[in-house]
Amino acid sequence: LGDVQFHLISYIYGGVCVLAQALYLLYIQKMGIEKHISAVGFLYINSVTCIPLLIIYTVVTSEILAVMAYPQWTEPGFVASYLIVISMGCVLNYSLFLCTTLNSALTTSLVGVVKGVVTTVIGMFTFGGVEPTVLNISGICMNTTGGIWYSAIKYQEKKKKLSALSSNEEDSRNAV
Repeated sequence: LGDVQFHLISYIYGGVCVLAQALYLLYIQKMGIEKHISAVGFLYINSVTCIPLLIIYTVVTSEILAVMAYPQWTEPGFVASYLIVISMGCVLNYSLFLCTTLNSALTTSLVGVVKGVVTTVIGMFTFGGVEPTVLNISGICMNTTGGIWYSAIKYQEKKKKLSALSSNEEDSRNAV
């Protein structure tokens, strides 16, 4: 609603990205339940299946040539920063797979939304460039409210399951 620079192709790419991530997370959840694949197993499968796509992408876009032309790519500071970014990406992927296998695809998506809200708020105050308006503040409030509401519902469900399990155990002890 408040987008000053409406760009249809960007919205199409964003929609396809959201759909692909939803399908991806549902697939991880399903395979984790059916095949009992761990988060590390998913990380390995993801790495192996993405290598051909990465190679094709770098060849088609000639991105490897652009990287090789970067003048500071051999400097120790750049290499250290690059390795830190790669390590953080590995931790992020592992966290994504772990959250999906232990919880659900919906919970993982919600954690992503909450992370996005926190990042947006920090970015607004730290880097500027985004003027707080009624629309973006209300969007942040809606996301935050949805996250809190979902968390409360999940907590209540878990609490009910635990109380039902403990009462069943108590009933079985009394029967013995």
